[in-house]
Amino acid sequence: MRRTAGAIARLHVAGRAITAAVLATVALLLLPAGASAVITWTWPGQVQPTGQEQTVFDWTTQRCIDNNIPDAPPRAFRDSLGRIQLTSPHWDNYRMVGRTFDSLKMDCNETAASHNNANPAAFDDKEWISSPYTLDGTRIYALSHMEFQGNTFPGQCISGNYLKCFYASINLSISKNRGATYTHATPPNHLVAAAPYQYYKEEGPYGIMSPSNIIKSPLDGYYYALVQSQRFLANREGTCVMRTRNLADPKSWRAWKDGSFSMTWKNPYQVIAMERAEPHVCDVVSFPEIEKMTASLTWNTHLDKFMLIDVAGKYYPDIAANRYGIYMSTSSDLIHWSDKDLVMEAPLSYAHGCTDVVGFPAALDHTSRSRNFETTGKNFYLYYTHMHKMSPTSCAILLDRDLIRVPVQLPG
Repeated sequence: MRRTAGAIARLHVAGRAITAAVLATVALLLLPAGASAVITWTWPGQVQPTGQEQTVFDWTTQRCIDNNIPDAPPRAFRDSLGRIQLTSPHWDNYRMVGRTFDSLKMDCNETAASHNNANPAAFDDKEWISSPYTLDGTRIYALSHMEFQGNTFPGQCISGNYLKCFYASINLSISKNRGATYTHATPPNHLVAAAPYQYYKEEGPYGIMSPSNIIKSPLDGYYYALVQSQRFLANREGTCVMRTRNLADPKSWRAWKDGSFSMTWKNPYQVIAMERAEPHVCDVVSFPEIEKMTASLTWNTHLDKFMLIDVAGKYYPDIAANRYGIYMSTSSDLIHWSDKDLVMEAPLSYAHGCTDVVGFPAALDHTSRSRNFETTGKNFYLYYTHMHKMSPTSCAILLDRDLIRVPVQLPG
């Protein structure tokens, strides 16, 4: 969902923890610009790798433009021609296409360009095609993560600070040609979810952002997605849940609030006299357990539960320190989540010693029968972005970011 080291840093906060077990290590040879180093990720929990890491996208050799980076969790679907499409977008959006996951090639025809609209009321600045979902493989509905970056527009950001002038929303884009191009309704009619507050200079970061992939629940047939809520006035920090029965209608999504999916999202620029903001603030779910995790949501057929994966941190009393990396949580209803367990321990953009870092994880089961790969089984692939640093002594995250996957297995 996202952008610079600082941008990612604001999205996650270390929480409390339960210790995990058995250590296993998998070494990955890294070749950052001008240097070489061996970084070791560790697997301290019950989820264990069953093979070596594989490079899905190498920025050095496969990029279409320099800005073609895996800057959000990867999503996959099968189109009506029987091809697999894999997206891992930035605000310049591209896709990989192939008959199998092992034959994916980068398509250098841009699927969606950001409009860089200087009007925050349009919700139309930088957009990531984050969460595609298709019923027939031809028409694809996609939730997009939108950032209004006030620091890039004259008069919209006094300090020039990216984070202080950061304002986010969730929009709807649609492809009618198998994902070749995406368009959206005339702004702001494409708006799905936003904080009920207008853009205020120097008050960021805030908004509703970073949608999970969309999944159709096997329990009730609704389409669900998780979104991150950033703290601002009545808005609380954490993960919100929303659902719809109509993917084509951006106004049809309802969020969890006061014990039901009854909350409508408010466009803060459509002012109604005496209307309060609080009724349009979603309830965050299981904050002590999952904090702001939203990256990857699937129905796991082995566990018979929803499974959530994202980067996070937890405090471990036995070592009196935080441990960071990729975590997993499960739920039977999307509202109540188990305390997150550490899957892969690794440096993150906001918790590292000037080393390479990881981000934007996702669980993808290559054998899923779902057209949108919304189910996982006992065995699946853990995908993540590997972000290279300039040198062992530099803390700058480069554009050099590779998409990696590793086969893993759940216990039991």
